[in-house]
Amino acid sequence: MHILHLKKTGVLVAVCMLVATPATAASISSPYQPQTTLEYIAYLQGVVDALQAQIAAQTTNYQGVSSRVETLPAELKYEVTLRSTFVIGSLSSVYAWFEYGEDSLTNATTRTRISKSVAADEYARTISNLREGAVYKYRAVYESPSGTKYYGAIRTFSTITGAGGVSTDDSSSGSTVSTSKGSLTVDKTAYTYGDTITLSWTVPSTKTSTSNWVGLYESGDSNNQYQRWKYLSANTKGTLTFSAEKLGNLEFRLFYNNSYDDVVTSRKITVTK
Repeated sequence: MHILHLKKTGVLVAVCMLVATPATAASISSPYQPQTTLEYIAYLQGVVDALQAQIAAQTTNYQGVSSRVETLPAELKYEVTLRSTFVIGSLSSVYAWFEYGEDSLTNATTRTRISKSVAADEYARTISNLREGAVYKYRAVYESPSGTKYYGAIRTFSTITGAGGVSTDDSSSGSTVSTSKGSLTVDKTAYTYGDTITLSWTVPSTKTSTSNWVGLYESGDSNNQYQRWKYLSANTKGTLTFSAEKLGNLEFRLFYNNSYDDVVTSRKITVTK
């Protein structure tokens, strides 16, 4: 008798392998009947691998989950908003993003720097262009300046069949993305080059400041690659106008206090000739 020990995700698995003759292996009740001792050993290894995969899927330490990160429930509004929190501790800043996908976490939102002053608040990113009637996995990822990564638990959300996971605003003339940090509303989502874009915004009363600002971006660009930008007034709501002078897929992002840590990303808009 040989004992095969394998250790994975903190669990020790011991499998007894009866190494005798093919006749001994054939006497084991199984859909698959190995013909040789080596085939039987390979078969048992497959069984062990399957058990380890089940253990990994159920353990709280799956894929390096950190107790610092909490992946919060996703919000399905006009688009899907992924949310999380992070305990920054003694760190002065961290970088944050979300990984997501249907079968695997192959997609990622823009990597964003978060300063200590706002790290205790909820971090959220809005994603769109999702496949309708699908189930997506996602998790929050935070990285320290030294490169240490902290992972939130993997959660799931479902898109709405027939609506692409996108609902419309009560007003037929606009579309809104709203979070606890504020909201951005565009007057429409398709523009012709040279059109005027009217953007409405709101911020909580505790966050009003003339240092708050909104930037216009190409979708996927980093926060310091804005096309246009404007400051907000020291009110809880207002409107801004921008000229549609950049072709392609664009979005607005809202920032507090001259930072580059966006708190709201608008619905995507398209500018064509």
